[in-house]
Amino acid sequence: MTQVAKKILVTCALPYANGSIHLGHMLEHIQADVWVRYQRMRRHEVNFICADDAHGTPIMLKAQQLGYHPGADDWRMSRSIRLISQALHQL
Repeated sequence: MTQVAKKILVTCALPYANGSIHLGHMLEHIQADVWVRYQRMRRHEVNFICADDAHGTPIMLKAQQLGYHPGADDWRMSRSIRLISQALHQL
């Protein structure tokens, strides 16, 4: 029996940059990654989209509270999410 390849789009909840990143953020992405790899092994066409959310009033207020401009590249919340994301993509 031949299985028809499916087109699948997968995305995860966006880590929000107004607080510290934690294992809960990673768990969903790792679970989704495992499922995506499984679907690709089954020869399905899978688009897996990951991102972060570095916009919005809560983020602006948190950055200002910490003395940063919300768009600054050196803001620790945004930087920590970016660094962890880059490290995970190297696995």
